[in-house]
Amino acid sequence: PYERHFAPLRKSARSVLEIGVGSGGSLRVWRSFFTRARIYGIDIEDKRAVDTRRIRTFQGSQGDREFLEHLVGETGGLDLVIDDGSHVSDDVISTFGFLFPHVKPGGLYAIEDIETSYWDEYGGTVAARRAGRTAVEFVKTLLDGLNWQCRRDQSYEASYVERNVAAVHAFP
Repeated sequence: PYERHFAPLRKSARSVLEIGVGSGGSLRVWRSFFTRARIYGIDIEDKRAVDTRRIRTFQGSQGDREFLEHLVGETGGLDLVIDDGSHVSDDVISTFGFLFPHVKPGGLYAIEDIETSYWDEYGGTVAARRAGRTAVEFVKTLLDGLNWQCRRDQSYEASYVERNVAAVHAFP
């Protein structure tokens, strides 16, 4: 499904961020796919060995707001964010909350491996799901937000996310 969604940005994207670098293979794929973009990666481990002319990595935690502020200061606005980082619901939700406003108009934000919302070790406990504190439950709020204009309460003020998320797509 990535090619279908990312294809419109293929030649226009100038800055792509992937959270979670691993061996760097996906950063190299993004460098080839997004022919004009600078590719950024963040990881909790030092991945500078992956850096090349159009790939730059940063070492830090996606759950560290100061680190993310520094990152955005270095990268500027982002055309695409791919969260393939810790997969911990709290990190996924807080990272989206911080980075989404830095996604350029028409840009995309992808969250990978959302099935971890059902795994205890990633914060997917039954209690967390019932309380709406998992990444899946968060994505459900994005779906609700797509319909903010349909609310009958005229005093309702839509959030930045509600006004700017244009679609939500989910894949197993």
